[in-house]
Amino acid sequence: MPPPLILHGGDIWTLARPPRPCRVAALLVRDGRIAAAGSAAEVRAAAGPRYDDLDLRGDTILPAFVDPHLHLLAWAASRLAVDCSPSAAPSIPALLAAIARRAAVTPPGQWIRACGYRETELAERRHPTRWELDAAAPRNPVRLDHASGHATVLNSAAMHAVGLTTETEEPEGAEIGRRLTDGEPNGLLLEMGGWLDGRVPPLAESDLQQGIAEVARTLQAAGIVAVQDLGARNDRQMLATLRRFERVDLLPVRVSAAIGYEAFLHGERPGTGRLVKLVINDLGEKPLPPLERLTHACHAIAAAGCRIAVHCVTEAAVAHALAAFAALPPHLRRRHPPHRLEHAAICPPALAAEAARLGLCAVMNPVFIATDGDRYVREVRPESLPWLHNPATLIAAGVPVAAASDAPVATPDPLAGIAAMVRRQTPSGATVPGLTTCLEYAVAAHTAFAARAAGLRAGRLVPGSRADLLRLPRGWDQAEHCAARPRPRTMRAGEWWTG
Repeated sequence: MPPPLILHGGDIWTLARPPRPCRVAALLVRDGRIAAAGSAAEVRAAAGPRYDDLDLRGDTILPAFVDPHLHLLAWAASRLAVDCSPSAAPSIPALLAAIARRAAVTPPGQWIRACGYRETELAERRHPTRWELDAAAPRNPVRLDHASGHATVLNSAAMHAVGLTTETEEPEGAEIGRRLTDGEPNGLLLEMGGWLDGRVPPLAESDLQQGIAEVARTLQAAGIVAVQDLGARNDRQMLATLRRFERVDLLPVRVSAAIGYEAFLHGERPGTGRLVKLVINDLGEKPLPPLERLTHACHAIAAAGCRIAVHCVTEAAVAHALAAFAALPPHLRRRHPPHRLEHAAICPPALAAEAARLGLCAVMNPVFIATDGDRYVREVRPESLPWLHNPATLIAAGVPVAAASDAPVATPDPLAGIAAMVRRQTPSGATVPGLTTCLEYAVAAHTAFAARAAGLRAGRLVPGSRADLLRLPRGWDQAEHCAARPRPRTMRAGEWWTG
């Protein structure tokens, strides 16, 4: 057993009472946990006669990061797919060429997966069609997923494989793109991920393991030690897959997960965090599901002793979610930790105030400003920009806010998320209008508040907690650009990560 370790001589944030940093002079790590935090004399007295000593030389210690909303298996799959992101494929011909290169080395009949495109970022400013994908991969079914995860384009072979025809009925809240001249499906599917997942063959176990290994390396590099998967279609089988990867150390992070509402209706119940995911879709004129049905679902989840996580992106969707929560009896509405609004991407002050009145918390994605802020400035109405992916609006109203990546929509990078909360700067250096957040709250949103939203005991450095912490060099919060930001050195359960 290694001797206790004393860390001192730096800027040590315990976040014992978030969002305040609660700085201490020294920490004692013993048996993988924080054994003491306080003055140097107090910590030395708690250590006993034998201990190792680490002088931080002015560096900063923070609790390790927590990501309370991502999609692990979808992210793993995306790491193996053809990269059709705007930087890799800025036009439809470039996108098709990338798919054609994969098709050239893929056996006939085997599925090709591609992902990451955004029609507004393509030179043609439209979605590709099934017929264009046919030309790129005439012998393979192709599934091309949008960067948001809410749209997919299939080629003709893929449509045939999943049984999609002119007569296929659209699921509620979904849309099948069609050729105007004859109504023939053009391959574009909106909000049909669940329908597709039951019809497209899953990745082979060996491929999935390779993707998970890449995901794990990215989490380690970012200083993330705990995550929560928020898949709307999560069920017992998916949770068992994650547990299997965790047991064999393919995922060297703590993993919790919500379950989807369909799994809940079939009698399944979530574990850590006790979270059930609902989705509000507002493709049409009115958000779906209708308010009465959404309220019924929220009531059933809360009455079963579980917490509710409602996916709501637009202003209309946030208002719809709040109306459903408002219809709940007070004893079902109040939870500790609270029920969650997921994303709340456009949430003006009046809606933020209502969320506070209802006792909700929000899990938001400020990192999107750092990754896609320039696109937002071009595409979002100017009057909505101050509320866009802006935790400060909700914080000012009294709503607890946690920050997450929504990977694979964005690659987890808590330091980028912290910078986005503090500065609201786009990749080009432009500033998105709106309130900014103080550094202390931005750190708490990625640590203590993220852990609280996920129902995890993490994100703080207090006696008894696991020794999950980060070491960052002096001035770590001053970097103006992504490339200049330092990578944290991470301690997990008392041991420095070397992977």
